[in-house]
Order: sequence, then C-alpha cells, then structure tokens
Amino acid sequence: MKTKKSENIDHEIFRETFRLGGTNLRRFLYAINNSQFSINERRILKAYYLYKKNKKNECLELLQGKTFESEFLEGIRLYLIGLVYNQFGHLRYAIENLRKSVERLKLENCEDFIINPLSVLAIAYGNRRELSQMEECYKLLKTYKAEDDVLKLQVYHVGMVYNLMTEKFQLVHSMIDEVNSLDLVGKDQYQPYFLIIKISAYVRSEDYQSCFDVLEIYKKESGNLVKANYAYIKILLDHIVDQKPLYIYASHFAEFPELFHQLQVIKNLSIGDIEEAEKYWLKLSIHNQALYKKDFNYQGETSLFSKLLDQYKINIEESPIDEKKILSFESKIDRLDYILKTSIKPISSHKLIELIWDEEVDEKNMARLRKLISLYSKKYNAKINSRQMTYQLIKKAS
Repeated sequence: MKTKKSENIDHEIFRETFRLGGTNLRRFLYAINNSQFSINERRILKAYYLYKKNKKNECLELLQGKTFESEFLEGIRLYLIGLVYNQFGHLRYAIENLRKSVERLKLENCEDFIINPLSVLAIAYGNRRELSQMEECYKLLKTYKAEDDVLKLQVYHVGMVYNLMTEKFQLVHSMIDEVNSLDLVGKDQYQPYFLIIKISAYVRSEDYQSCFDVLEIYKKESGNLVKANYAYIKILLDHIVDQKPLYIYASHFAEFPELFHQLQVIKNLSIGDIEEAEKYWLKLSIHNQALYKKDFNYQGETSLFSKLLDQYKINIEESPIDEKKILSFESKIDRLDYILKTSIKPISSHKLIELIWDEEVDEKNMARLRKLISLYSKKYNAKINSRQMTYQLIKKAS
C-alpha cells in the first residue's frame, strides 16, 4: 500500500502541469501531450484544458460519473466540477462539490492545492449572498501558505470580491493597488478580473467617469472575454450616462450569450417591447434560475444591468391609455397630446398610427406620423425622446 508521501511524489509531474494551466496555456497543452500521466491524471488535465478554453460542458462530461481511488485526484476532480457549476450559476451543486474537494485535500494535507477549491467556494457563497460563509472561507484561505504567485492572486481576488460585496470600496481599490505594486508571476492574467472589480466598485458608488477611465485601460487587455466585456460595459455606460441608443451586435457576444441576452432585455424594456424582453429573460433564467426570477426580478449584485433594469421595469405596467377616449378628440394633434401625456412608457410608432388613424403601418403613414410629431413639438415646445421606433414625452420637472 502506498503511503501519502509516496502518492504525492507519484503526482509530482501532474501537480507541476496542473499549475501551468493557470499561467501558460500553450505550455500546459504541450505538457499534456508530451508527458507521461496515469489515465485519471490525463482525464483531469484534459478537462481542465477544456475549461480554460471555455468548453465547460465538455469539461463536465469528462469528469462526471466516475470517482477516483486517489484522494488527491478525487479532490481535484470535485474542484473542477464545482468550478464549472459555479460558472453556470448552479450554486448548490457548486458548493456541494467544492466542500467535498476541500475535505479530500485536507485529508491529504495538500495545502498548496486546497486554495483552489476554497477560493471558488468563497466566491460561490458570495454568489448566493451567504456573506458570513464567504467571510469564513476568506479567513480560512489566509491561514494557508500560497506556494506560488497564482495562488496568492486567487486569495487577493477573493478578498477584493468580498470587500466589493460588503461595500468596502476603498479596500477594493487599495487591494488592487497593492497587487499592482507586487512582482507576481501571472499577475497579467488576473489583471482583467481586477479591472472589472474596480469598475464594479465605481458603478456602485455611481462614479461613472472613473468607470470610463478604467474601461479605457481594460480594453487594452487581450482575449475574447475582454472584447465582449468591453463592448457590453461601454454600451450600458453610454446609455446610462449619455442616453445613447443601445446598438447591439450579436457577433460581439457569440461566445458569451448571457451578456447578449442581458443587453436585449434592457433594449426591449426601454422601448416597451415586453414580449420580446420576456423571450430574452427566459433565456437568462434557463442559464441561471437563481439570478433571473419571474417578472424581471434580478437577484444579482448592483451593476449597470441592474440599475437599468430597475429604471425600465416601469414599462412592464399596463398602459392607462383609454382607447375610447382617444376617439373623442377630433384633432390628430390632440389625440397625440393625450397619448403622450397619458403613456407611462415609450410607445411604438406602429401603435401610434393605429391609435391616431386606425390604419396599418406603411411608409406614407410613417412619414405622416413624423410630421405630426414635429408639429406637436413646435406647438407645445415639447421634448420627445425618439429611439428604436418609439416615442416618449420628456415631462418637465415640476
């Protein structure tokens, strides 16, 4: 029977290779293909590579339904499963697997590897708003000695997220500055995550100019996720600060559909297209039921998305417009005046044509509507917000 010491020696090449996955993906893949591993070691390494390539379903397929005799390898298997479940938002399963991983690695006295599942466990608790458990994990993390720089960065990352969630924004910024002052291998890989945390802290304190400043630094980082996040944040920032239209290109979010679906929810709610917004909300709830509940009830952290969602949820309410009353007005401009002053949400050009003229939409009627809107604006010195084929009266402050 192997002793724990001899078993750890047997896994030495695996350990070094696994660590490469956190710092150099090219060298990591080369090591997988050119080093000798047991069947289970190779299975785990391949699964980890798939995870790093954003192929999370394939990663799970390699790992589920098979337990390993080695307590150490079983701990790593459970860690990767928990890691993927946390990414998918299946937090109960994430926590269940990550806790088991921590227990297995504790039994093996693997202090260097235990930081991996413990870090993700802390984040999973945070995602479930169980901040006392998150704090407990964070405190425990700091009792373990991080053997390499990547593990140190993981501990810093948990601390930043914890302080962000407990609204200790100054601590968030100081921790990021502290990391930037240190010479740590792998820091560049974590930099995009730290910049996103910094932006999140500025969003919560509504310091949007600082958000723009950090976003300009963020866009210089590399990777498809960075490109998607940059486009996503820029679209929402421009809209919330400068009321710019929500121009959304699906190609920017091909690998990250959740970001695309969030943007579509905001866009369609903003123009009062509740049916279309609900279609995208359903896609989000399928992705993560814990975050996206019924009736556009979002359980996530305060963010640009949540702020705009709260702003536009008023458009879900039924319109108080009395269609019979509209017919009592002979003048078309009076009909428009009643509709715009009564509506609590943007109203589409198609609906306006139907209500004012009781006619189908065509180019002639669209031109007639635009002319009527222009006449109305001049007559009443009114400002009308026009976007995405909708109109809404900007009411003067009383």
